[in-house]
Amino acid sequence: MDSHTKSRGNLSTFRALARILAPVRFRFAGAVLIAALAAVFAVALSGLSGWLIIRASEQPPILYLLGAIVGVRFFGIGRAVLRYSERLVVHDAVFAAMTRLRGALWAALSERALSLRRLLQGGNVLGAVVDDVDTLRDLLPRVILPPLSALAVAVSAAITSAILVPAAVPAVVAAAVVGLVLAPLLALAADRNAARAEQQLRSLVLREVASALDARADLSANGIAGPVLSALTRRDSAATAAAQRSAWAEGIGQGLTVLACTLGALAAGLLATPSVQAGTVAPAVLAVVVLVQLALAEPYGTVVSAVRQAPALTAVVRRIAGSGAFDTPADSDGGVLAGVLALPERPDRSPGLLLDGLEASWPGAPPLFSGLSAEAAPGRWLSVTGPSGSGKSTLLSVLLGFLPASSGAAYVSGTAAWCPQEAHLFDSTIRGNLLLARPASHKPSEADMQQALGAVGLSTLVSGLPSGLDSRIGPSGSFLSGGERQRLAMARTLLTGAEVLLLDEPTAHLDAEAARLMMAELRGGLRDVTVVLVTHNPADMSAEDSRLDLGTSQNKPAQNGPAQDKPAQNKPTQNTPALVPGS
Repeated sequence: MDSHTKSRGNLSTFRALARILAPVRFRFAGAVLIAALAAVFAVALSGLSGWLIIRASEQPPILYLLGAIVGVRFFGIGRAVLRYSERLVVHDAVFAAMTRLRGALWAALSERALSLRRLLQGGNVLGAVVDDVDTLRDLLPRVILPPLSALAVAVSAAITSAILVPAAVPAVVAAAVVGLVLAPLLALAADRNAARAEQQLRSLVLREVASALDARADLSANGIAGPVLSALTRRDSAATAAAQRSAWAEGIGQGLTVLACTLGALAAGLLATPSVQAGTVAPAVLAVVVLVQLALAEPYGTVVSAVRQAPALTAVVRRIAGSGAFDTPADSDGGVLAGVLALPERPDRSPGLLLDGLEASWPGAPPLFSGLSAEAAPGRWLSVTGPSGSGKSTLLSVLLGFLPASSGAAYVSGTAAWCPQEAHLFDSTIRGNLLLARPASHKPSEADMQQALGAVGLSTLVSGLPSGLDSRIGPSGSFLSGGERQRLAMARTLLTGAEVLLLDEPTAHLDAEAARLMMAELRGGLRDVTVVLVTHNPADMSAEDSRLDLGTSQNKPAQNGPAQDKPAQNKPTQNTPALVPGS
């Protein structure tokens, strides 16, 4: 990476940080000011205490010391009050900024096709969003605040030294340069991104431990608990090694900072000795400057920790910015992917969906399929199959209105709702999870919920529970079986009122018998709804289904060459019936 590219990346990071903190900029600026005052009070307390001790040793009348005594109490109490106030203000500002950021990230994931594509391709993207925001929440006060407050203290110390003991200014400035610049850079070089690696590895270990605990029964039943635990141990050992390297780098930086402040204090005393001997500077005044230098080790030391964690902050800010949370509609691929597209209704106004010569591709990528023609209607499912990478997730994106068709058209009568392969269930009641299907102003009635549960085959289960709809289902629905969790997610999708349901691998985590039973009940309960079934499992499909195999050559875009000028059109094969409107 050249210097120009790196400078542009740093500038974009600063801009993203500014966007994140913009709603709370005044509160955050107030937190910086309070933090600087707290550090100044701490340094002033050390200097004034030294003056008071030396001046008291001369045994002047007590009235000469009353001002200093009051000042020591003032700075001592003020430091504690300011430090507490700083914590309150900075955390209030950061939490408020993170709340707004979560909303922006959710909107970005909900409205931008590229984000939805990441969701459709699997992986705990929402969990990553939560982890990123939590990491940013922890790093912001530790990385942004200390350098600003330390710089304010360094400037104050230099000005105070220039007023009281001008001869000591070079020592004060030299110690500030070492403490604020050289020591942090040395620690950063010794760290070699260990702090960032430690944070990422720890987060990964926590997620993997949680996943292993959730799957403990399956791991034991299949006899693979040992290898999984070994992998976790290796990952944890790597995180521990990164933490040790990070601690070593921290120690080097802190040691250099303390050494610089100590030598600065000694140099200040030596430089000011002639002034003391000449009687132009009182010994007690020189003691103030010397002790102030020693007290500066604390605020300078916080800069070392802040700079070491700066790469981790930069990485998380770039990930968040890359999600599109800060983009305006004009920023996102010419505005094409800025929001959900409204798909037209079928030309004959009949219920269901119709694909007519559909071709789709992601921005900057070649088409994944072309010439798709298919139909689905209530009572006749459309089963979509094909190997990984053949375009099943892309087709779902088109049907949901997140990705425009490159050519051809997709018609949907009404709205479409997607039930993902791993839909999240909250640690609440059955009723609470179902109520999420609609806004609070149009929440489903109990009869609606019972009807949806009956359609997916959960009525018997719910009626047999002591608390019925108010029964708790545990974290991520852990009190339910895999099939029951999937059915509940489908019931929630059905309650959205969508006319077209998109079921993504509904039997992926079920055994053959449970999958067969669930699909039989779903087909019986969803006769009045148009269903698009995306599956790898041939047993999920029915002979009555319309079928669309994205892995066949008929659906692949044409390659460049003299013999293939245009994308081939989808044509029925021996195993794929003709799919025409009204069939």
